[in-house]
Amino acid sequence: MAANTIRSIGNAAALSTRLTVFGPPCVASIQSMRIARTFSTATTAAPNPIQNASLSTDFAKFKEAVDKVRPTDIWRSYRRLQGNEVSQLNLEDYSKILDVLSTRAVLHNRKDEYVTRVTLELWKSLISSGRTPSAEMCGRFIQVFGRAGSLKAVQEVVDYMTRAKLPPLAWHQHRWIMHAYARGGDATTAEDMFMKQRLDQKVTLQDANLILHGYSRGRHEARLLAFFDRMVSLGLTPDILSHYHLMSFYAAANDLPKAAEYFAQIRKLTERPSIAAFNIIIKAYLDAGEVDKARGLFDEMETLGIPKDPNTLTVAARLAASQGNAQGAWSAYRDVVLNKRVPTPMMMTNLARVTGPVSGVTEIPAKLLLDLSVANVKLTGSLLRYLVQGYVRIADIASAEQVMRWAIAKLGTEKVRGTYLEVIRGYLQADDLTNALRLLQEMQAHGHALESISSTMFIEKMVNLGRTGELEVVLAPIERGEFGVVPDHFMILQERCGADHPIVKRVAAVVK
Repeated sequence: MAANTIRSIGNAAALSTRLTVFGPPCVASIQSMRIARTFSTATTAAPNPIQNASLSTDFAKFKEAVDKVRPTDIWRSYRRLQGNEVSQLNLEDYSKILDVLSTRAVLHNRKDEYVTRVTLELWKSLISSGRTPSAEMCGRFIQVFGRAGSLKAVQEVVDYMTRAKLPPLAWHQHRWIMHAYARGGDATTAEDMFMKQRLDQKVTLQDANLILHGYSRGRHEARLLAFFDRMVSLGLTPDILSHYHLMSFYAAANDLPKAAEYFAQIRKLTERPSIAAFNIIIKAYLDAGEVDKARGLFDEMETLGIPKDPNTLTVAARLAASQGNAQGAWSAYRDVVLNKRVPTPMMMTNLARVTGPVSGVTEIPAKLLLDLSVANVKLTGSLLRYLVQGYVRIADIASAEQVMRWAIAKLGTEKVRGTYLEVIRGYLQADDLTNALRLLQEMQAHGHALESISSTMFIEKMVNLGRTGELEVVLAPIERGEFGVVPDHFMILQERCGADHPIVKRVAAVVK
């Protein structure tokens, strides 16, 4: 099994033997399963005997966050744990982290590739710890990977379940394998799984919509339309969600007429389209430069009393910025913060654009202070750090560095390591190695170290730009063990610089 790829097990005849066969449909809801979750502990390895004194405050914060069910704190503290601390996690800890990932409670802005990578790190950590996850927990990993469309990651979990001889998956989890096939464009396998379930238990419209979602996210137009027609022939009447998936596809493809057509279909089925549908169609109009129509839809949404989520407020900021309304854009930021949510990178991009270049402006501009005051936004260190992200995204790195200086003046140097790294990565993306090195030396002088992704970016740029003589400033801390290089980042470095490059081999000796 391990030697096979997920695609090699995709034909209909092999589904029942090579993929874990799903059991009867789940009777309890997913939420009730989370509440009443049990874990397989018969072969659970005991934690390594490590003195409590060796555990950091981050570990204590992680445990506190788990006890109090605080998703953001769970995630932040988990990402700071060291190797010996990760070994102390029990199955319930892993389950709580998986909850954060599966609900995307703190990763709603992240791309599927990122979600797959960090979830795969969690899976590998769990398996290497010697603890034995239950079939239900494995199914939840499959759900995250399947939703993200990662057949390779799904394969890893399926292989493990086969080796561990775990019970079969329930359909509500197995169906995410079907989604992953659809997302990858394997219509034969996805629809064979759909039809097999239809013969056994009569699939629901929800299952059909999941295939539509996979085709839509995978950008497979012909298969999307063909399966939409097939649903109808099978007696499944497309609902609001069905039309939503088609609207979403055409909006992403910048085909506004067709996106508007399917939004019109949604209107026929409901007088109150969902907030997600409004977000997508308004963004589609903005992408097409039709600001007035976007504004009209946004006003309609407010008239209907539809509550705003972070994506709506991102659209609001973009709409205001496109009209040169800085105060309106900052008002959207205010609403995000008041709801205790993190502003999306796209929101900060638009706020950077509407604020304009600030390179060399040592004092915070009076216009910016006025806009913040009118919008009732408090100038905080967090705001400045978020604004740095916006300037990096629009490739105005000089302005990003200037905003970082404002943040340092407000917060001191001890709280801006992440902001230093943000600007450094911006310079590296722009191939400005000189300024990246300048900020690295400044950051190190303040007692801050690099981290995995920035260090591998430095190495890649130095190798590709022929400046390997300056590598010691990055390599020496890695070899001293001041921070680790994540295997996934190292794999990218290998691909881009070549596994046989002597510098890559030095890093490999540390990673392995």
